[in-house]
Amino acid sequence: MTLSRRDFVAAVVAAGGAASVSKVARAASHDAAECNEAVYVIATVTVKEGKRDEVVRIFNGIVPDVHAEDGCIYYEPAVDIDSGIPAQPPLRPNVMVVVEKWDSLNHLHVHLDEPHMHTYREAVADLVEDVELLVMKRA
Repeated sequence: MTLSRRDFVAAVVAAGGAASVSKVARAASHDAAECNEAVYVIATVTVKEGKRDEVVRIFNGIVPDVHAEDGCIYYEPAVDIDSGIPAQPPLRPNVMVVVEKWDSLNHLHVHLDEPHMHTYREAVADLVEDVELLVMKRA
């Protein structure tokens, strides 16, 4: 079974954000080849108007726990800045992007089911409108 990013997010949201995300992720990966190399994740979190600072504050509370996880290479939130570079699209005041790197896809799956991730999703459930994940490997 292969799930699109939208279906993955819909499954998480439908379960109130507290479901076992790794079960959904594992179901989506059954058809994918096992990835034992590092994976990169760009998670784009769209929040309700005026709630980005609150979501960033809550998110920053779990960053030390995530950094302590086995397989975490990089995990940080980021927000748009005005760079003056013409190719940059308009700033997104209601978006937080999480930039991640994991030792393997397996480590990412385990991360998604950690207790602090369940706590985070519950804490921001009423503040987040959408989450889009890009999961990639080195080309």
